[in-house]
Amino acid sequence: MTDLTNHVAGWVDWNLLLDHTGGPNHKGNLCDAPIILTKDETDFIIQPMFYFIQHFSKFIPVGSRRVDVQVAAHFEKPGDAQLYVDYQSSLATCDGSSRQTIHKTDDNKMQVTNTPFCLNMVPTPTQGREIRLVECQWTQQTWTFEEDTHRIRIDDYCMSLSHGSTENGVRVTADKCEADVVPHQQWTFNAEDGTMRSHASTSNQCVTTGYSFVQAAAFVTPENRKVLVVLNENTEPAEFQVQVGDAVLDTSVLPGAIRTYIW
Repeated sequence: MTDLTNHVAGWVDWNLLLDHTGGPNHKGNLCDAPIILTKDETDFIIQPMFYFIQHFSKFIPVGSRRVDVQVAAHFEKPGDAQLYVDYQSSLATCDGSSRQTIHKTDDNKMQVTNTPFCLNMVPTPTQGREIRLVECQWTQQTWTFEEDTHRIRIDDYCMSLSHGSTENGVRVTADKCEADVVPHQQWTFNAEDGTMRSHASTSNQCVTTGYSFVQAAAFVTPENRKVLVVLNENTEPAEFQVQVGDAVLDTSVLPGAIRTYIW
């Protein structure tokens, strides 16, 4: 899904069928696959991944073109954040999930609420800085929260939006603090819902640790049929509306499920 929402024209799944050990591959790694042979190689097991891939290979034929889609789901319950060390952070539509609740700690860190993870500034190979998750107990890094400017900084680096963009999914980074205070380097912690927001955003967007649980990709087929594939990686159902022109459909996707809409 991430590939398709980032302008690729197709994808390759390296392992469609493997033996019961899962390889190994040329690197010596044991891998997963949509179809796994039994140990005696007389039968096979079809795994959930097979059916997930079908949502693309079955309903989006060759010659289809991707069209823009705006994703704005909502969770009644936040669910399990399912975060890992080194996950990056982004700005995305607020959805009520556990990945969007962040608070300032007493020792001046930024912690993902009800998780052991904090936002940490790390260097990149290109001499820049980015924001990645680290277990709070293993970092001594602390931030300065400027009450007058609403900037969050470490020395000369301020928490920023990459290139000042507010597009959904834009990375949260750490860039050199600009001489003048600019909105894409200003932040607010919302006490009402526990979210963290950018002053540059003019819509309902929140800092999201990792990536948004709900992702979607839409296509027009050569037969002019419209196809919308929606993936929900949260442990809670996602409620949303499919809006096309004046037509509106209230719908939902179950936890950990994928769903395709065709019209």
